[in-house]
Amino acid sequence: MRGNVEGNLELGGVPDLLLDVTLIKQNAALYYGVGVGSGVAFDFVDHGSSFPGIVLSPIFLANVHGVLGTTLSSGTKVEGMLRIGALPRLQARVSFPRR
Repeated sequence: MRGNVEGNLELGGVPDLLLDVTLIKQNAALYYGVGVGSGVAFDFVDHGSSFPGIVLSPIFLANVHGVLGTTLSSGTKVEGMLRIGALPRLQARVSFPRR
């Protein structure tokens, strides 16, 4: 099981903070998993709902997601994530080990 907190600046858009919990299964260097998550968008504009966007954002950012990744021989992880929800996203991530 893996927990993840992620901040996105969304240049030209609204920044957000996401929290995910994912059940990971490792098979040699390949790993995959499924999970759930949500978050908060820092949107302070009323979009016609009489609430600022930040209040309703946990509903719109709620998602189920799938993860597929691999760990390279250098320890670098390359990962893709597909989030399915009201605001679907396809993400790619590269993580370098600290030495």
